[in-house]
Amino acid sequence: NELVEDGEDQGGPRRQWMDRACRYFIASDLFMSPSEDAAHLEMSNDWHRGPLSRGRIVVPSPDNVCQCVQEDWTEQFELFGCVIGFAILHKERKEV
Repeated sequence: NELVEDGEDQGGPRRQWMDRACRYFIASDLFMSPSEDAAHLEMSNDWHRGPLSRGRIVVPSPDNVCQCVQEDWTEQFELFGCVIGFAILHKERKEV
């Protein structure tokens, strides 16, 4: 069992905050899911269905979409990068 320093939250509130922040960004129009937005490109074979296929792949939306939906879209991506970096630093797994 790892010793806990005074004030350390053991991941509870920190994990909740990171989950909420990641879901906020992914739910925005700044990101899109190729499998949901381009269903015609999905593979029909079953070989890709496995433990790792449960995750969802999201990619940034095209620049013109980002510019239209969010005036400070570059800062939003920078902030999202900070959240992901913080999650990696604390070895948190983010499923969105």
